[in-house]
Amino acid sequence: MEEDGGVANGGNAHDLQSILSGEGRDFLVRNNGDQVKVRNLDGKVTGLYFSASWCGPCHRFTPKLVEAYNEISSRVGDFEVIFISSDEDEESFNNYFSEMPWLAIPFSDSETRGRLNEVFDVSGIPHLVILDKSGKVLTDEAVQVVRDYGSAGYPFTPERIGKMKEEEKAAKNNQTLRSVLVSSSRDFVISNSGNKVPVTELEGKIVGLYFSLSSFGPCNEFSRVLADMCRKLKEKGESFEVVLVSLDDDESSFEQSFASMPWLAIPVKDKSSEKLARYFELETIPTLVVIGSDGKTLNANAAELVEEYGVEAYPFSPEKVEELAEMEKAKMEAQTLELLLVSGERDYVIGKGNVKVPISELVGKNILLYFSAQWCPPCRAFLPKLIEAYHKIKEKDSAFEVIFVSSDQDQSSFDDFFSGMPWLALPFGDERKKSLSRTFKIYGIPSLVAIGPTGKTITKEARGLVMDHGADAYPFTEERIKELEAEIEEMAKGWPEKVKHELHEEHELVKTRRRGYFCDRCEEEGKGWSFYCMECDFDLHPKCALEEDKNMEDVDVGGLPEGNIMEGNALDDLIERLLEGKKNKGSGKKIQLSEAEIRNVCVTAKEVFLRQPVFLELEAPVNVCGDIHGQFSDLLRLFEYGGFPPQSNYLFLGDYVDRGKQSIETICLLLSYKIKYPDNFFLLRGNHECASINRIYGFYDECKRRFSVRLWKLFTDCFNCLPVAALIDDKIFCMHGGLSPELQHLDQIRQIERPVDVPDQGLLCDLLWSDPDREIRGWGENDRGVSYTFGADKVSEFLRKHDLDLICRAHQVCMPNQHFIEH
Repeated sequence: MEEDGGVANGGNAHDLQSILSGEGRDFLVRNNGDQVKVRNLDGKVTGLYFSASWCGPCHRFTPKLVEAYNEISSRVGDFEVIFISSDEDEESFNNYFSEMPWLAIPFSDSETRGRLNEVFDVSGIPHLVILDKSGKVLTDEAVQVVRDYGSAGYPFTPERIGKMKEEEKAAKNNQTLRSVLVSSSRDFVISNSGNKVPVTELEGKIVGLYFSLSSFGPCNEFSRVLADMCRKLKEKGESFEVVLVSLDDDESSFEQSFASMPWLAIPVKDKSSEKLARYFELETIPTLVVIGSDGKTLNANAAELVEEYGVEAYPFSPEKVEELAEMEKAKMEAQTLELLLVSGERDYVIGKGNVKVPISELVGKNILLYFSAQWCPPCRAFLPKLIEAYHKIKEKDSAFEVIFVSSDQDQSSFDDFFSGMPWLALPFGDERKKSLSRTFKIYGIPSLVAIGPTGKTITKEARGLVMDHGADAYPFTEERIKELEAEIEEMAKGWPEKVKHELHEEHELVKTRRRGYFCDRCEEEGKGWSFYCMECDFDLHPKCALEEDKNMEDVDVGGLPEGNIMEGNALDDLIERLLEGKKNKGSGKKIQLSEAEIRNVCVTAKEVFLRQPVFLELEAPVNVCGDIHGQFSDLLRLFEYGGFPPQSNYLFLGDYVDRGKQSIETICLLLSYKIKYPDNFFLLRGNHECASINRIYGFYDECKRRFSVRLWKLFTDCFNCLPVAALIDDKIFCMHGGLSPELQHLDQIRQIERPVDVPDQGLLCDLLWSDPDREIRGWGENDRGVSYTFGADKVSEFLRKHDLDLICRAHQVCMPNQHFIEH
């Protein structure tokens, strides 16, 4: 074996006759069976293409290479590609090779194929090495070169690639609207009526390139906001156009979403879409790149500006952004109640019977702005607590008021919800709600903002203070909170260190500081001191643990099932009822489930998880699936596409709950299949299979609304036993998040003990939270505020070190459904 293989730019030359021939073989093959002597490659630039039919990225790259190969071959006669397959059976090899117009090492010569992988240090596929006419390596990163430049990258010399990069840099420096939107085959964009609109008609205008995916919810929401802004700008006579750059694969989805929108588009599946995504270094969607009237980029992503300011952000220039920032700063410094709540003739709020209360009557008072809605379960749950605090505060200070800021969807819902509130409100549909939400960056409800007598903001976290301290938190100032904390610490000195409680007779409860918990008696949130059983994860508020409850006999403590009792007919019946959701797919209709059977599923699944290793070792074939997030209809559609268990094997990479409306149905079906087919159906843990996360993003509220907090805690116990990583055929490493700087040996994963909560840092945290970043080398800070990002170099290093082919992860939105970081 040659020792110098794969050394780019000036390494020793490879003898093609030597490295491409095998024992008794001096030829290569075409897909029609013809044999071509290796010596025919003399004097040619040669590409060695390492690929396989089972590899998704290979399937997407091969057509690009075919196109480049055909274009180069039509211009010159001195270029050839050799396919070196990593397929495991000849039928797969033949089917895949039939798509290729070039040569290949025969499938039967596995020794040569394996040797070439070693010579050229192939750690992942697709991998394309270009050799010059003398056999020297020109580049071993030709996959990216072909993706970026296509046939224009030929002959793939460092000089040519350097020139292309310089030209690309110059093109960016001399960018025009034509250079961005016009291709060799197209000088127009299209309207939703099918008309071709010449790019020349857009020159001199400000143009927004809108990168979107119609199946992605946030894009649909942003489209409505953007469309509204476009209409307003048009009414004002502004020269602004939006050009949609669709990332849809499906033409019908594109046409359906495009039909109602007031903008132009690049034709669906146009090659320019991918090129533009690379050119503008697309990182997220929705993205709105703004091109100025001179053809230069004004703003790399104005989507957030559009969402926050609408037409006020136009024309999205750096000067405008700076102006908006200064306005925000000045607005905060000069903030008064009138500035917040008076808009034109809207200088009032309403009370009962729609009585108008002038804002001037509220000046000088402590005000709580209560962002809420009837359709929101957490809002309905928080309301009684806020009403109780409101009455107590009013008794001691009349200079206090709450104003309801509604997110209800219709007047009747608003009226019904407001009728149960003892305070004031903005009228339903009032435009001031938008400005208040923008000012205080309200991204979720319920939210409670405290405004002091001067009109300045005291805190945007008043909801948590009311939850923790009730009326005692008033007036919500930092000084008052410190006083409360000191009072609690003084009280805690008089509490016993341990207590016995009839709700948890198995063990003593220990006085413990807890960052956050849910009381198993009153089912309310708590933090700070708790009386806690670590073994059972059982919490009681100090007041619930210490006060004598005369009504204790009325508390349903429930009984937790023990043993593997969810099996046989009961399990089959549950699965059958869950699969009835196929009839109502997309309707969001809830499946009738009892709390008892869900408890049984959780306990049984937990036992199954603990019988299997924390680091799974699986064999292909297996379907690997990403985040589901409570989208039960999507899960059923996935099974329809890939085959219902046990017809097909599955590995899910986590994030089964939160965000979607049917997390309970989703996780119950997945756990039920795990119980029924433990050796064919596998579930890994995602970052949302963690109490601190799914408490916030919807699963807790769904459990509490439909069943109980105790059921949510049972799910938490089950999630704490999930495996965290998997290895398929010793070559594909799977997890939810990504790599960890602490992961030096795979045995470290095998040593993770369960049950375990997800820590804030360390190996387990990283496996569930880290993200790749193509723009960095090594390790970087993660914008999520937890774990790390890692560069392509770390991927390559890890794969080489552990003799792996691929890392397979979930955790991020992919466009359209898969994304690969090259190494």
